[in-house]
Amino acid sequence: TLVATIASVDLNRLAFETVDVTARSIQVLPGEGVKSLASRVTKTATTDVEKARALYVWLTENIRYDAEGYFSGSYGSVSVEEVLKTGKSVCQGYANLFESMSRAVGLDAVTITGWAKGAAYALDTFARSAANHAWNAVKIGERWFLVDCAWGAGHLSGREFVKSFDPFYFMTPPEQLI
Repeated sequence: TLVATIASVDLNRLAFETVDVTARSIQVLPGEGVKSLASRVTKTATTDVEKARALYVWLTENIRYDAEGYFSGSYGSVSVEEVLKTGKSVCQGYANLFESMSRAVGLDAVTITGWAKGAAYALDTFARSAANHAWNAVKIGERWFLVDCAWGAGHLSGREFVKSFDPFYFMTPPEQLI
């Protein structure tokens, strides 16, 4: 089955075209809640892997990283409602929204906070600070897989966010994220 072999498969080669196109085409309707949005985003998905992929693609396409907030230290609200309303957030907002949308379509997902060698990394980062990043784990079958929508949406170039979809951060093996 797909679930049994997913760890050894290059996910970039799987046929996600239909769910990717659908996910990219969905816009948030005025006043729309997470459950309705998640249902529309995953409407062409037939497996849990496809549901997770559709949500990943939608988030990377529709939520913009808040570089200004990140660098000012004023991250703004990372609540699901506020991220949907503004269309921007830092990593915690991406992770909160992925978890909420996943659960709305029957996927088991959690938000993970920890340390990352991101924009503000220095050798003593881990010793002097609280966690500096958030991402998700989603359960497909009996296994958990890592997803990082914030890093999959693009990257920082200096103090500016450059939107650039990166499929690498969808179900990335843990040893590659370390």
